[in-house]
Amino acid sequence: MRLNFKLFLCFILIPLILSAQEETQVDLKNYEQEDPETVFFNIGLYKPLAFGDNSFHKAYATADTGLEIDFNWLAFSDFTVGFKLDIFYASVDDISKVGAINGTRVTNYSIHAGYYKAITREWNWHASLGVGSVGYRSSTYDDIIREYGWNLYFQNELNYRFNQYFGIFGKVQLRADFLDIETARPKDDFLNNQWFLIPGIGIRINFHNPEG
Repeated sequence: MRLNFKLFLCFILIPLILSAQEETQVDLKNYEQEDPETVFFNIGLYKPLAFGDNSFHKAYATADTGLEIDFNWLAFSDFTVGFKLDIFYASVDDISKVGAINGTRVTNYSIHAGYYKAITREWNWHASLGVGSVGYRSSTYDDIIREYGWNLYFQNELNYRFNQYFGIFGKVQLRADFLDIETARPKDDFLNNQWFLIPGIGIRINFHNPEG
């Protein structure tokens, strides 16, 4: 699964990068997209890569591929607002660090605001800052443990439109989850502060302003 995801990611992103390099005749500074999206949905896959001195980095295996559904509204010419649902699962490698937990499912509901820039008619860039409510559902051999908290993330997307309605995107997200697990003081940050670098890919469904 990990190898397949990496190959798929390379297969999608390499053509996009090569195509972007060919757009040498476009005046990026003065370009204005004639038919910008007013509403767009992203449906994508992503790979959470934990880092830092925390339980997801030290005690868990690399997380399984996650799924996200993301709604965006172009409220002004360069400004977006929206909300997102995303979910992933990770199994435990080292129970000595987290107790008798088999694995954890992480679900996140978030809102975000962003900056949208049309580069050419086909290409656009979208950067967003989001805040969410996150839930960790951990399974043991005979019980379910639920912990809740909030998170903060910053995300960059590069998008390519095939036509008025469909496109693809690649993204990189930096995300921090902050939980409220009651534990001994030396373990607070280890269990409660989780950091992730999250690359992802997916499809975009565009809806347009009839006057655009």
